Amino acid sequence: MILLQVLDQRELIADPRFAKRDDRVVNVSEVDAIVELFTCSRTSAEVVAALEEHGVPAAEVRDPENAVRDPRVVSRGETVPLLHPKYGMVEDVYGMGMPIKFSSAQAGFDEPPPGLGEHNSRVYCGLLGYSEDRLEELKAQRVI
Repeated sequence: MILLQVLDQRELIADPRFAKRDDRVVNVSEVDAIVELFTCSRTSAEVVAALEEHGVPAAEVRDPENAVRDPRVVSRGETVPLLHPKYGMVEDVYGMGMPIKFSSAQAGFDEPPPGLGEHNSRVYCGLLGYSEDRLEELKAQRVI
């Protein structure tokens, strides 16, 4: 078990209390105590670094404001600084990115999300075949 190696508890790898997932669930108090002993004696950054060094996915628990600005999150494209179509780059405003990566393809956003009703004419008149008069009626009736 890689976690026990990271926690410098290699002697417990052969311990039947921790051999399988179900065994660890039954002995969760002992697992928690082992992890707590390790984490209480180190900073969050040290714990994350030790886990990542061994290939164990880890991150500090953060509030949403800090999580979306984490340099690792931004570098992976999971969040991106937002460019407002009307106001330009707004300092320190982040939105969802495109974290899905393909080996030979680029993925991303061509344009910002539309404003409320921005594409109504294209949808109602273009795709659905409504007349401009019908579109204006729907607006007047506050349907759209």
